[in-house]
Amino acid sequence: SLLLGTIHRALPGTVTVGDAMSTLLGKWAGAYGYAVLYIYLFMTMANYMIVLADSVEAVVYFYQLCRPVSCAVGALLLLPANQLRTLSGLSLLSALSFATVLGTLALCLWALLDGARCNGDGH
Repeated sequence: SLLLGTIHRALPGTVTVGDAMSTLLGKWAGAYGYAVLYIYLFMTMANYMIVLADSVEAVVYFYQLCRPVSCAVGALLLLPANQLRTLSGLSLLSALSFATVLGTLALCLWALLDGARCNGDGH
């Protein structure tokens, strides 16, 4: 984003790196810039979905789920939260995310402190 901000200040009509490459290097370079950008975004989202599918499989470890099914379950779980992604609904999602992080930290600390008594003598 820093690179794009610098480019936008130098070339005010550009909003993407592909626009800048078109302006500076020609039509084919711009097409290449757009292709690289969208392939990168697609691969990033695919990686995110793989991690999400693995997380779903870890949560329901007692069921044998294949990756496409766990990926579909993860996508269905994300759908309601993604539909709230407007600026007015973002504050609610941010508060919910913060509460989730705090809850996770509390559970981890509780498990860590409770795990110290695993030998049975209370010390």
